[in-house]
Amino acid sequence: MPLRPLGAPVEELEDIRAELMALFEKQLEAIERDTFVGLTEIERIEYAARHDRIQELHAKLGRFKTAA
Repeated sequence: MPLRPLGAPVEELEDIRAELMALFEKQLEAIERDTFVGLTEIERIEYAARHDRIQELHAKLGRFKTAA
């Protein structure tokens, strides 16, 4: 069983993990697409938005760790 910060609900951590995994997968797909065929402006905006969301989730995990 993976370790979790004390006080952090398991469900919330699982939700964050699942969202991060989905975001990472989409980011990898975008990087591959950009490498071979390029991204449209909309795809670049979506990439940046996902990047921002990943940063938000990372910060949230950091607050769990600090609170533990």
